[in-house]
Amino acid sequence: MKKLVKKPVEKAEVAELKREMAKLKKESNAKIKGFESQVKSQAEEIERKGKESERLKADLQRKDRAIEENKEDLSRLEKESSLKIKALESKVKEITEELGKEERDLQASKKLLDQKEAELNKLREEIEYKSQ
Repeated sequence: MKKLVKKPVEKAEVAELKREMAKLKKESNAKIKGFESQVKSQAEEIERKGKESERLKADLQRKDRAIEENKEDLSRLEKESSLKIKALESKVKEITEELGKEERDLQASKKLLDQKEAELNKLREEIEYKSQ
């Protein structure tokens, strides 16, 4: 009789073990699906961040090129400005020298005019003296 009692208990245990195995399999499948979903989400996030990184990298390269072009333009403009300033300074110096020469000429002419006026006044005085 012991054998008969042991078999149903063993069958019950086997059935319970099978139920537990099915439950564990179901739980593990759910966990696997959850992990797969997480992995998929993380992979999508990595891909999205990779694309964003590439976009930012391209944007940075474009801005770096623009900065270099602006530096070159600034350098060119500085050189052009320097040349124009030198030309203007030269022109100012030339005009200043010309004005100085004209001022000296004007002063010489005024001095000559004053001398001629003095001579004229002297001659007038002589004529007046002789007319009296």
